[in-house]
Amino acid sequence: MLQFGAPTRKPANRRRAYRFFGLALILLTFALALPAGAFAFREGGGGASEVWVAHASGLGTIVVDSAPTRADVRVDGVDAGRSTPATFASLSPGEHRVSVTIPGFQTWERTVTVAGDATTNVQAALVVALPETVSAEVVVTTTSDGADGDDSSIAALQACPGPDGISLREALNAANRTPGTKVIRFAAALHDAVITVGLVTADRLPWLDGENIWIIGDIDGDGTPDVTLDGRLFHESVGHPNSKGIAMTSGGDVISGLRFVNFAGDGIMVGEPDGSSPADIIADQRVLGNSIEGGQGIAAGSVALTRSRLIIAGNQVTLTSVMTGDSPAAIAVCGGSGNSHDNRILDTSIASNTLTNGVGIGVTAGDANTQWMGIPGPIGYAEHISVQGLTIDHNQCLNTAFIGITVCAANFGNSDCAISDVMVRDNDISFADSHGGLIIGIRLEAGEMAFNAGEQATARNALTHVAVERNRIEGAWIGIVVSASYGWDWAAHPLAGGGAENVISDVVIAGNEVRDSKECGIDANASVALGQPPCRDSTLSGLVISGNLIANDATQGVGIRLVAGMSGDEGASVVGNAVTDAVITDNTVTGFEQGIWIAGGYLPGAVGNTLTGSSSGNSVTANEPWRIAADSEGASGNTVTFDAAELDSPVPMIAKLKPASAKRGATVTISGSGFGTNSAARSVKFGTAKCASYVSWSDAQIKCKVPAKAKYGKISVTVTTAGGVSNAVSFTVKR
Repeated sequence: MLQFGAPTRKPANRRRAYRFFGLALILLTFALALPAGAFAFREGGGGASEVWVAHASGLGTIVVDSAPTRADVRVDGVDAGRSTPATFASLSPGEHRVSVTIPGFQTWERTVTVAGDATTNVQAALVVALPETVSAEVVVTTTSDGADGDDSSIAALQACPGPDGISLREALNAANRTPGTKVIRFAAALHDAVITVGLVTADRLPWLDGENIWIIGDIDGDGTPDVTLDGRLFHESVGHPNSKGIAMTSGGDVISGLRFVNFAGDGIMVGEPDGSSPADIIADQRVLGNSIEGGQGIAAGSVALTRSRLIIAGNQVTLTSVMTGDSPAAIAVCGGSGNSHDNRILDTSIASNTLTNGVGIGVTAGDANTQWMGIPGPIGYAEHISVQGLTIDHNQCLNTAFIGITVCAANFGNSDCAISDVMVRDNDISFADSHGGLIIGIRLEAGEMAFNAGEQATARNALTHVAVERNRIEGAWIGIVVSASYGWDWAAHPLAGGGAENVISDVVIAGNEVRDSKECGIDANASVALGQPPCRDSTLSGLVISGNLIANDATQGVGIRLVAGMSGDEGASVVGNAVTDAVITDNTVTGFEQGIWIAGGYLPGAVGNTLTGSSSGNSVTANEPWRIAADSEGASGNTVTFDAAELDSPVPMIAKLKPASAKRGATVTISGSGFGTNSAARSVKFGTAKCASYVSWSDAQIKCKVPAKAKYGKISVTVTTAGGVSNAVSFTVKR
């Protein structure tokens, strides 16, 4: 920086003045040659001025947004877990390939030219990927809800549309009665139009039951709904068919680009509203790019013995109130309920949806028994129902009141159900500040316990092969829950059957960011019973909790809690449960009363439970960093075998860096203590760049090379070992 005081020129000092103006001219010429923003001028105090040359990075930025939003966005093919809108900074000048994708939509790709020290804005409009061949197409031309044309087929309707044109009701009837693949579009004049359902007919819209019917409500191709369906004339209860917007009950159907308002029930129902099964196999149903504002959102119920390749993507659902845990999810997928048996759901994708208020996404294989459904007589249960291949990604749950995302094999006495091969990633979940209680970001359960008197135990259910990665959760009571048998309600009846012999295995929880959890960041157990019904003989095995950031601003709660059997204040019997081979590694836990808590049993009802596992490389900052006990808070007869490498290793400490500045590839000597004897399972980071080359490593000294990807300028150097992360020491990476 060059600083000049305000000169006082006298005739005797003209030579000094000439020098000043000459130097100023040189500076001005130099500044004009720099990129925009690299030159700055500031008025200093006392009338003095400061002029300096700011170092320009020479790197550029791309800001990408899309409609629908929450799309998977990548620059140069790199999967960074980003959803639109997204900002990509520090890009080299030149051409970069931007791709924006949502399942069921055409991929949007462009080559974008980036200039140094500049921002390039990109807007992607995603349109539904249409079928390759279409047998017939019909255009809706009126907002009338009448049916006065010949709707015996699409050809007949086009020949005889009636005096008011072609209505959506007529188009649906005609498409149901026409073979092949049919497309229903809307005339350009209906952009922003409202169709009041039942205004003429006093009846709901026809369900899609003719197979391969595509409704395209995005008239202008900008990725947003253009036609509104209004259900304000129907006042039936939520379960009544008239309370719903549209239902699809046949394979190959697509509902897209519509806006649903004022429906008390589901805006879109996938499956017969009464749960009947018109076909053995239904495939390729899609709900894409719709907007729903009402009492409920999108529900996919039991419709066939097998449903495959269901896609629910790019939708916006705003529930009309922030609801409680008894309310349905904004998006709900169920394999079977009541007396259902042997149903299967294969390869389901729930992606890039924005869900506001209430409960976010719920997927259950066996959901609710006949008693919960209000069916009189002996209780019937859903059994032997499976969900295989489930992806939940890039969704946003806003103002959530109870649970953001829940995946449960079975509940309320339903048994022998299974969910496998699950990916939950890149979702954002935030909670309503005004709502307390047991609000959970992501909940994974094999069996949710029986609740009412007379219900049998929820038993022998399984949740296997699950990955929960790169999600962001803020403001939950508990960030992430994993439980083989889960009893969540203190009010559960003491004569309910509880849970037994449920299994969760091979679960990876990695790279998530969990912030401001009031009770617990990540809570994993084989069984928990907060009410009185018992939990027994359930297993959680092969759990890996790795690389998560779990942080609170206010010191409270537990960062990571791993317990074999957890009872509640009601003293429920929690017996014979086991957590085996759990691994907790490389997590950052900060801002909690207790950092990592390991227990065989918790509270007096927990007896005879076992836990085995290990940990390493975790960085824990808490009032009580570690607690490992076989029995906690009155539990008895439980066992724990847990190898915490952190407790055997000191936290590393950096005393000095030599040199304190160097170029990429240069050798730097790090002096200090607690480094260990070799680089195995240890690392040095220059900022966020990890060293790839070590010259030598000892307990008191490390020699390593500055990484090639280290950022230029001032950064921090840290050493990570099993004992934790060292203090950060300033270092300058030279160009």
